[in-house]
Amino acid sequence: MHRNTHRYHAADKVEQVKACIARLETSWNHHNPYLWASAFTEPCHYIDGAGNYHRDWTNAQNARQHEQVWATAFLNSRAQFLVESLEFIDDQNCMVILHCTIVHTVAHQERSMETFISTLLQHQGQEWLILYFQNTLHRGHK
Repeated sequence: MHRNTHRYHAADKVEQVKACIARLETSWNHHNPYLWASAFTEPCHYIDGAGNYHRDWTNAQNARQHEQVWATAFLNSRAQFLVESLEFIDDQNCMVILHCTIVHTVAHQERSMETFISTLLQHQGQEWLILYFQNTLHRGHK
């Protein structure tokens, strides 16, 4: 007798990586520092938009910093993260280059800020998480 076997099929690894990136956008647009930090390994290596390097950064430190960021001119900001490049180095590591646009208000005037973000994601358990994150501000505001 032939039986149909039902197997759990994990999401395609590209889709898993994109889900991690989508978590960044969702967390930014909802100003949720804990969801933001959950996209990262613990610890991670993080270079913020001001060029500060945070070595062996914990999720709590990451969340705390983003709580402070969203209490500034970025209080009512929204972001969009677009994948510019996605390349698997091996089965456990993936390099992703992002183009991020953040729209925020300064002195009642809406402004747009662009950054390019280099990330190295690592496969951990059932998901991909960001191990290295470098945020580079694109000079020039719209």
